[in-house]
Amino acid sequence: MKKVYTSLFLLLVSIALHAEPVEVEELTYHLYSNATASVAANQSTELSGEMSIPATILVNDTAYRVVSIATFAFINCTGLTSVTIPKTVKSIGARAFYGCQNLTYVSIPQKAQKIGKEAFSGCALKEVRCYIKDPKPTGLRAFEGCEKATLYVPTGTRKAYHNTVDWWTFRNIIEF
Repeated sequence: MKKVYTSLFLLLVSIALHAEPVEVEELTYHLYSNATASVAANQSTELSGEMSIPATILVNDTAYRVVSIATFAFINCTGLTSVTIPKTVKSIGARAFYGCQNLTYVSIPQKAQKIGKEAFSGCALKEVRCYIKDPKPTGLRAFEGCEKATLYVPTGTRKAYHNTVDWWTFRNIIEF
């Protein structure tokens, strides 16, 4: 009987945490009870140009802090050319920007300590501006095909990036 109650409790908590997706200015988000949000999977492939993901969104008079980008969020959004990810984002899901063939610039915030498998594979990145001061290994092939891009990193961290799995694939690492 205790297992039944535990299972029911976990199911109810799961339902409470995962609300229906909401759209705010061209992007779809999942909202959570702790006033955080995640950019949802499968955004419109018609998104184009430069995009700056907001740090917070307002829904029904409640401010939600954007803390993650879901797996497959922008997969095959071939019109995207530039993406600035806000300082509030802690994780970028697997294949989040996979196949964004015209994406040439991305800015990755300091808090983004988790970058999923193939997150930026298949992109035409020329410049990656990364603010992470203590780089962690990324998901497998996170930047596959982006080796020719210039990776800009905080002063004093070039060696750490050069010695960290997947970051070391960048041929040109410059401190800023």
